Amino acid sequence: MEPVKNDSPRKTLVVKTITRKYNLGNFESIDISISHNQEIEWKDQEERSKKSDALTKLLIKDFEKSRDTIFFDLSESENNVVSKKEPAKLGE
Repeated sequence: MEPVKNDSPRKTLVVKTITRKYNLGNFESIDISISHNQEIEWKDQEERSKKSDALTKLLIKDFEKSRDTIFFDLSESENNVVSKKEPAKLGE
C-alpha cells in the first residue's frame, strides 16, 4: 500500500518582528517595533522559505522607513521646542 500524497498547498502564519532601542540622551530612549503577520500558502520547504524571506525583506524596509520618519519627526519637534525656549536675538 502506497502512502497517500497530499498535493494541496499548506498554510502557515508567519510572524516577524524587529524591535530596537535607541538612546536619545541622558535617561531618554525610544523603542521602535515593527511587526508583520502574514498567512502564506506553500507546497514545499523551498517555497515556504522564499516567501518567508520576502516577508523579512519587506519588514526590514518597513522598519527602516518608520525609523527614519520617527527620527525626522523627533528632530523637527526638538527644533521647534528649542526655538520656542530660546528666541533668536536681533543682530546675531
